[in-house]
Amino acid sequence: KTDSWCGNCPKCLFTYSILSPFIDQKSLTEIFGKNMFSDQALTHYLRELTGIESVKPFECVGTVDEVNASLQETIVSLNGKVLPSLLDYYKQSGAFHPPVPGQFKSMLSAFIPEHNLEPRFELILKKALLWISM
Repeated sequence: KTDSWCGNCPKCLFTYSILSPFIDQKSLTEIFGKNMFSDQALTHYLRELTGIESVKPFECVGTVDEVNASLQETIVSLNGKVLPSLLDYYKQSGAFHPPVPGQFKSMLSAFIPEHNLEPRFELILKKALLWISM
């Protein structure tokens, strides 16, 4: 463990994507060492993470829907700016759909009862979700 991001694997792209609606691109680039959305070598992983290809990388714990929602929210938040190559590719793909107003926030505050959380962690998560929905 080096406590750093390789920037070349599906796990890094997944994490970068999931964080992208919440952290500006400049800060993400500083954290990951590059703008991962500008790295065309990661197109295959993007296709897997978004469900364009049928196999999703095992080490990425988020769902295809969560990745798509994050990317859609990020594209909308960039508000007409020139998109990095992976976001542009995604926007042109059949996986992109403009988000329905309120859908992203609803997804953030949803609790799915099928999980393997210990009861103490479930309680922590439910308290956090209550805070988000306020």
